[in-house]
Amino acid sequence: MELRKLPDQLVDSVYSPDLDDIAFELSEIGLDQLLDKGFLKELPVVGVIARIFKGSLDMRNRIFLAKVAKFLFSLRRVTKEQNKVFEEKIRNDQKLKKNVGQTLVLILERLDDLEKPDMVGKCFACYLSNKITFSQFRRLSRAIDLAFIDDLNALIGRAVESNEFLNNPEENLAKTGFIKFHGGGELGGSDEISYLLSPLGQLFVDIMNDKLDSVVTLY
Repeated sequence: MELRKLPDQLVDSVYSPDLDDIAFELSEIGLDQLLDKGFLKELPVVGVIARIFKGSLDMRNRIFLAKVAKFLFSLRRVTKEQNKVFEEKIRNDQKLKKNVGQTLVLILERLDDLEKPDMVGKCFACYLSNKITFSQFRRLSRAIDLAFIDDLNALIGRAVESNEFLNNPEENLAKTGFIKFHGGGELGGSDEISYLLSPLGQLFVDIMNDKLDSVVTLY
């Protein structure tokens, strides 16, 4: 299997019948085991993707596969019926399959923290459930990629270790699109700048806290 087939294989793994086995295998393992070459090769679904690298599982490739595993683990909430609908859609639209596959590979490759694939996976699960569009998924993933993980965790209310850079996580997240500015003397407003949650940021918070119950329109 050639490396160029990685996008298609990654998409196929999303609706693999063996996906439930990943949840079982990953439920109680540490980082050391997750990055172990032998474990990755034997892991359901991920082991199939590992063959693409033809035995060249250096640390970079192992980290990528670990991110794939954590991403797939987050899809465990998607129902079999929803997966079936997605599979049929993909099989009837090879252009969409290529676009989704390439997007997932590029996103997962860039992520700089092993907590982030879980966040991206939760967003993708909402796409599979038709709660968000593919464009919204890409926007959310791009924002997750740009952000520092502690700022994201603080935004969604998860406990993080206190440090001098977390006094204003909203300010730190300004470049992601999750935050919008208010004030600064523009149009007669206050000279003081405040940072407010944008519609995209609210969508992210709702997804991470399992509060997205219906289709969302941002624009």
